[in-house]
Amino acid sequence: MYGDGKGVEYDFDKSVEWDLRAWELGNESSLHNLGVTYRTHGAAREARKYFERAIAAGDGDALLELAKLLDVSDFETANVLRLLRLVNESDSVTEDSREEASSLITEIERRGLEL
Repeated sequence: MYGDGKGVEYDFDKSVEWDLRAWELGNESSLHNLGVTYRTHGAAREARKYFERAIAAGDGDALLELAKLLDVSDFETANVLRLLRLVNESDSVTEDSREEASSLITEIERRGLEL
């Protein structure tokens, strides 16, 4: 809630603190939340670290978030496409994530054709 400012004032430090507590208590979705919080705050390295931990814990939706984080450089295109394809192969993703991954694959492939 602190990370979204829902019902409380936005507070980056408290958002991280509560997600770390939740993670320590076994809530693995907190890893994904930490990645989103750090990405929103502009800390790409920290975001990547938590998305990768979430992926290792089996969070397929974190594959999409990591792909979006990396889709800022043509040097990462192959890796981004690999991650997006993994989203579509994963059993642990939401249908919305699967649809977004498919859409991004199409967009990236179209960009490649335009070059």
